[in-house]
Amino acid sequence: GSLAKLDISAATTNAGTITVRTTLASTVASTLTQGNGSRLNFAGTTAIAPTLDAATNSNTVDYCAAVSTQLVKSTTYRDLSISQAGTTALNVGGITVNGNLSVTGGTLSCSVNNYQITGNATGTFTLAAGTTLALGATTGAAVVVFPTNFTTANISIDATSTVQYYANYSQVISSVPSQYGNLSIFTGTA
Repeated sequence: GSLAKLDISAATTNAGTITVRTTLASTVASTLTQGNGSRLNFAGTTAIAPTLDAATNSNTVDYCAAVSTQLVKSTTYRDLSISQAGTTALNVGGITVNGNLSVTGGTLSCSVNNYQITGNATGTFTLAAGTTLALGATTGAAVVVFPTNFTTANISIDATSTVQYYANYSQVISSVPSQYGNLSIFTGTA
């Protein structure tokens, strides 16, 4: 179902499809586990508060806000989808994707907090038409590279998408994707 706000106050398993339009909160320490075949559509602008266990079962977490900024929870996902119109920033740490990562709307930004995306050799990484992947920052010393562990055969970058590399150091542009749509490189001073 679709909810304006969901407050998890105990260990909870999502066994279907839940759409949360504003806040996924936790008044006490708790965990939301994504069950087999489940889907969580999160449209809120605050970070997901409870522990999110989305790593194993065949499930999808979709960040789908229609606002300018949405935080992606730092955790391990099975399948992760970014399908919103605004910028998506990674939250307190990097993310790991055990299945597929797809950006079908907006920008997936690793340039705000300098956190890495770690993929896997069997999953797919898709950057759809008109979307952007922003990596690194022109300040600080953190090195953020193209999402790791995805293989060339499993990467699909649309010709109208953009990958942006930001750094204040010498950059190495990944050769893992067989092609880029639009490529932008930004540098600062060390």
